[in-house]
Amino acid sequence: MPFSSVKEFEKSFPGVKELPPEQKQKALDIFNAMMKDKNMDEGMAIATAMKKAKGMDDMKKLEETFFNYISEVHLAEDNQTSTVEVLRVGTIQDRGLKITKQMLEEFVQNFKDNVYGTEVQINLEHKRGSEAAGWIKDLFIDGSKLMASVEWTELGVEKITKKLFKFVSAELAGLFPHHESGKLFKNVFVGCALTNAPAMKAQKPLVLSENLEKLVNNLSMFKKYLQSLKERAFVSKEDKALMKTMLEELPAEEQEAAKADVTEVDKKPEAPEKTEAEKQAEADAAKKAEDEKLTDKGKITSLEEKLAAETAAREKLQEEMRVSSLKESLSKTMVLSESVETGFVEKDLSEVVAFVASLNEAQVAQFNNLMTKVRNVKLGAIGENNQQDLSEKTKMQEAQAEAEKMAKETGRAVHECLSEVYKAKGLAK
Repeated sequence: MPFSSVKEFEKSFPGVKELPPEQKQKALDIFNAMMKDKNMDEGMAIATAMKKAKGMDDMKKLEETFFNYISEVHLAEDNQTSTVEVLRVGTIQDRGLKITKQMLEEFVQNFKDNVYGTEVQINLEHKRGSEAAGWIKDLFIDGSKLMASVEWTELGVEKITKKLFKFVSAELAGLFPHHESGKLFKNVFVGCALTNAPAMKAQKPLVLSENLEKLVNNLSMFKKYLQSLKERAFVSKEDKALMKTMLEELPAEEQEAAKADVTEVDKKPEAPEKTEAEKQAEADAAKKAEDEKLTDKGKITSLEEKLAAETAAREKLQEEMRVSSLKESLSKTMVLSESVETGFVEKDLSEVVAFVASLNEAQVAQFNNLMTKVRNVKLGAIGENNQQDLSEKTKMQEAQAEAEKMAKETGRAVHECLSEVYKAKGLAK
């Protein structure tokens, strides 16, 4: 936009403040004159104005440092972004220009430092300042390549998907003035263009919705498949249809290159109709294969059942041996005997064995531990009365009851009967 005063000019471009007063006015006049061109880039205009104001018109020198680099591009899955190869280490043959890794690093650094001054645009046919087909969002190095992340506008997507443009060309400056200070910087990325007239020969067209790897794979598979069809005496309708479907997925130039071979295959006769005998033979072979499959399946099932039965029998025998061993062990350690004063009576052994057998190893160990804590208490004299133990007292009570019954039946005195019972039972009076 034109400025009416030097003060306004300085506010927008602080670098102008470094110029003497007369050069400030000269720079303002040059800038306003250049911006009358609607396609003029503002960054280029201010840099040129400052240089001319200082009496250092280096535009011709700057223009001589501009060069283009063409690279393949494909739209990502979202059809809105791309990663473009901008430059690579090597020599640009038509310019004899050697590109080094250091140069790539300088392009990246100058992009990040915003030397250019505005967001870098992708234009149409190198018409700088025209409608934007896309915007460069980032520059980065991948091995020996300088890569750019691109965000396409609706215009750019339309131009590519409708095949209105087939190539992309990066715009690179060997020297370019800083948008504020006017200081020259080496290796500045200044733009990119969609074009149909690439500056480099033998450049491949843009790849659209498919990515490059998929395109290469499709072409390779198609060529192998086409070659196999050419070697056949007969080609079925299905194979011819598949061949044509694969062909349609290739770029136009590849379709044209394969046209003669496709026509040759398309003219091949289809496989002759099979006779009834051949059809019957195929049906018999299929039935035989199915029967053999079923037989094999039956054998497998029978073998599996036999194996399951043997496994069950083995597990049953192991369980019986375990219970037998357990019974033998418990009979020695937990059945009451002269040596075992604390435990179970023998008639309860089976029940005890069944219970212990139902426990897991940890529970069996816990059960055995609890049994070791059971104590056998013998009741003896209690206090100074020297009372008889409980078993002796019980016998005397039984003897008393028996003597009373005898006295009642014989008419004898109870004490006489008691003496007789005591004597018979070996009890002391």
